Amino acid sequence: MFKVFRSFSLKNKFLYPEALEFKYPWSLEKLNNGIELSIDPSPHDISAISILSDIDFQTCHQVESSLKTLKKKLKHPGFSYKVSWDTITLNIECMKSESDMLLKTLIENILKADTTFTDKNSESYDLINLSLDQCFDRNSQLKKPVKHFKDILQGKNMKVSCQGFDDKTLKILETIPEGEVFPYTTLKYTPAMQIIETQADDVITCISYHGPSLKTEDSLLFFFLSELFNYDYPLCLDHSKQYNYLSSLLSSIPGIFSYKCIYHPSHDSGLIFHIFNTHPLSTTFTGSAITKSMKRISREIIPQEIVRTQMKIFNTLIKTQSQIEMCKKRNQDLRQGTSPKEFGDFLLNITEEFICRKVSEWTSSKFPSVILQGKVISEGVIERMFTN
Repeated sequence: MFKVFRSFSLKNKFLYPEALEFKYPWSLEKLNNGIELSIDPSPHDISAISILSDIDFQTCHQVESSLKTLKKKLKHPGFSYKVSWDTITLNIECMKSESDMLLKTLIENILKADTTFTDKNSESYDLINLSLDQCFDRNSQLKKPVKHFKDILQGKNMKVSCQGFDDKTLKILETIPEGEVFPYTTLKYTPAMQIIETQADDVITCISYHGPSLKTEDSLLFFFLSELFNYDYPLCLDHSKQYNYLSSLLSSIPGIFSYKCIYHPSHDSGLIFHIFNTHPLSTTFTGSAITKSMKRISREIIPQEIVRTQMKIFNTLIKTQSQIEMCKKRNQDLRQGTSPKEFGDFLLNITEEFICRKVSEWTSSKFPSVILQGKVISEGVIERMFTN
C-alpha cells in the first residue's frame, strides 16, 4: 500500500483569502489503490510531498537503486529518500508552483498508479490536479469527497487544537525560551507548534504535538501528566512503574520507529516520551492508538482509591508542616530567641506518628513506593523533612 501526502501552502491570501481561516488539516482518501492525499495548512510557502510504502524487505532494497536514478533525474535539492528495512520514505520540499510536476514525476516513475479518485456518487477527481477551489467552497466548508481530518483519524470525541498550546501545556512550557532545544531531542519549542490531540482522564492527561516542520523524520512528544499534581502537588507514584506500562504500550503500536523516555527539567511529575515518526500525519495514527489506551493504562497505574489516599496524606503533611513552622516561630518569639524544643518537638512527635502510621498502612497494602518531592516516603524521610 502506498500513501501520498501533500502539503499546500495557504499563506497567499490573494489567491485564496478564505484559506487563512482554516484550523484543521484535511485529508483525501483513495481507497482503490491505497493512495491518500493530505492538505495541511503550512506557515511556509513550501509544499512537502512524502510517499511512504510498506513493502517486503527484498522489494524495498530493489527499489533503492531506482531511487538513486530518480534523484539524479530530478536534480532537485529538496528531494530526499530513506530506505529502512521494509519502508521507503520519499520527501520533496519545493515551491508551491513545482509541487504538481514533481508529484506527477514521482507517481509516474515509482508508483505507476492511477491518479483518479471516484467517490460513492461515481464522481471522479484527479488527485494530482485537484485545486483548492475543488476542495472548499466560499464559506471555507469542505466539499465532497473530502472528509474531515478529525472524523477520519480521531473520532468525534477527540479534542483537537492546531492553533497552539492549551493553558495546561503552556504551564509546562512557559519556562522554556523560544527556540530552546528540548532535552535529548532535536525538537525546538516555538509558538507555532501544534497540538495534535489531548485526552484527559481522571488521572492522566496525554498531550501530543509536533513542530511545523515536515521533514523526512518528524518526531512527536507525548506528555503523560497525572491529574493529581494539578501543578500544585509534587506528589507522584514511582516513575518506573509508569515507564514499564507505557513502554510496553508503545512497543505494541505499529509505526513507531523508536522512542525514548525523557524528563522535562521544569516539570518532573510526569513522564515524557519522545517518539520518532516519518511524517506528521503518521503521528496522528500513533497518537490515536496511544490515547485510546490511556484510560485503561491510567487506572492500572494509579487507582482512584490510591489517589484519594495520596492527597489526604499530602495535604496533612503540608498543613502539619506549616503549623509546626508557625508554632516554632511563635514559640521562638515568645522566648526571645531560645530554642522552641518543648512545644515544637511535642507537636512533631504527634503528627509524625500519625502520618507515618497512615503512610505505612497505605504503602504496604496498596503500592510499593510513593514519591514526595523526589523522595520515597518513609518514617525516616518524614522525620528528616520536619527536623531539617
